Amino acid sequence: MRKHVVAIMSILLASTVAATASAEPDRPDVNIERMASRLGLDDTQKQAIENIHLAAQPEFEALQEKMKENHEARKALADRVRSEVEAVLTDEQRSQLEEERANRDEQRKHRPGMGKRDNKNADRPQIN
Repeated sequence: MRKHVVAIMSILLASTVAATASAEPDRPDVNIERMASRLGLDDTQKQAIENIHLAAQPEFEALQEKMKENHEARKALADRVRSEVEAVLTDEQRSQLEEERANRDEQRKHRPGMGKRDNKNADRPQIN
């Protein structure tokens, strides 16, 4: 769970940095403006903060790429393990396993916050 929170926070921070980098030099990022408004930053401080974000952007992008690679590697490993396990099973056992997976997936759809939302819950707020 903690790894997921760290990953999400990293992505959010990276997207903030990316937004800062894409801002025009004469138009500071909205988040920096918001911070400036709340904290009473002067122009020199705002520029310094923007420069800090810009300098860190390559590192954030590299981390984001590593996270993507790790996700893909983890998925590939899980697929490989699943295939190897299924190769050990009989046809009957594979069928039973598939049925259990389908039942589990169906149950997840009906738990709050799990699975894809269906139309009957479309008006309910999603908790992330």
